[in-house]
Amino acid sequence: MKVLITGAGSGIGLLTALTLAERHHFVYLTTHTKEEAKRIKKLVENLNYSNVEVLKADITSKEDHKKLLQLNYDCLINNAAFTTGGSVLDANIENMKQVYEVNLFSSLSFLQKTYQKFEKTKKGRIIVISSLTALAPIPFLGIYSSSKAALSSLATSLRNESILLDNSIEFVLIEPGMYHTGFNQYMLSHILDDQIFADLGEDIYKIESALFQILEKSNLTSIVTKIVKSVEDSKPKRVYRAPMLHTLLCRVYNLFR
Repeated sequence: MKVLITGAGSGIGLLTALTLAERHHFVYLTTHTKEEAKRIKKLVENLNYSNVEVLKADITSKEDHKKLLQLNYDCLINNAAFTTGGSVLDANIENMKQVYEVNLFSSLSFLQKTYQKFEKTKKGRIIVISSLTALAPIPFLGIYSSSKAALSSLATSLRNESILLDNSIEFVLIEPGMYHTGFNQYMLSHILDDQIFADLGEDIYKIESALFQILEKSNLTSIVTKIVKSVEDSKPKRVYRAPMLHTLLCRVYNLFR
């Protein structure tokens, strides 16, 4: 397959891209900054991967959308994401808009354009990377959780709608749990900036940091394996989730909330 993966400058996205390349797929790997692209190009060269093309692309840029749509790909992994943390009561609305712009609106816009591209051949696969926080929102990470909840809901609707269409374009949803990529720690750092919870900020930060230290998986293999399966399975599942422990905890949470 020829795979385009957005937001693959680090973490799960980067490891997924490299794993797919190792498995002989051609990968268009996009990063948000030129610095990331330069660093990853060197990494790809050192690994001798001739089947990876590294590109700088901003998912919020319509011009970058046009450039990406010119590429020859038949599978999109919609992985680009942005985040902020802190109390919803104290949220900076402009920051919140930026999170939704990246995670939802711009990602959905590019997804729609990719669908139109795939419509020409009546086949293709669109994989949406969301989060298990869509099912079990974490206090003080509500902005990110809510953006992913909206994304998961839309991805489910897209799949259900697409069943009615006369083509072989498939939609798959991926919901990763807590993995140690630095993303969660960035969100948690914003708790200390809250004004409404200023007196409790340090205690909340310590408690949530401890929670992540206990639950976060440092090894990304379980979720990358699921994403690779979503690319390679001849009949992909509707949703792939990992790790198993976090998936089970989400189910328990939804039983008692």
